[in-house]
Amino acid sequence: MKKVLLPLIALFFTTFSFSQISIIGTGIFEETSFTEHHYTIYTFDVTLVNGFIKFRENHDWSLNWGGSTFPTGTAVSDGPDIPVTAGTYHITFDMLFGSYSFTPITVTPVSLIGDAMQGWSTDIDVFK
Repeated sequence: MKKVLLPLIALFFTTFSFSQISIIGTGIFEETSFTEHHYTIYTFDVTLVNGFIKFRENHDWSLNWGGSTFPTGTAVSDGPDIPVTAGTYHITFDMLFGSYSFTPITVTPVSLIGDAMQGWSTDIDVFK
């Protein structure tokens, strides 16, 4: 049993090496890497603008995924750009199956007030 189990464990970790996955395109200000992952499922929160994005591995175009639907779909290797709508989203991408989802999230606005700003009567929004 031990002779079979060790090669299987080695194969698992060789097959599922943990890549750095990012999104890039006109729908985001700069290429942004996913910060959380669980094996092949990557997640993070990001603010997008109207445009298009793609997922790619290790900041390189040799392995990239695209799709044609928003807010959910199945990305394919070298697929089309994914159309995105402006907003703040929790993105989930499963690089093994290609499934992705963009779930809208609410961001609580933050503002500054005080003598160093425009006084105590006017809040200055930091994030809209």
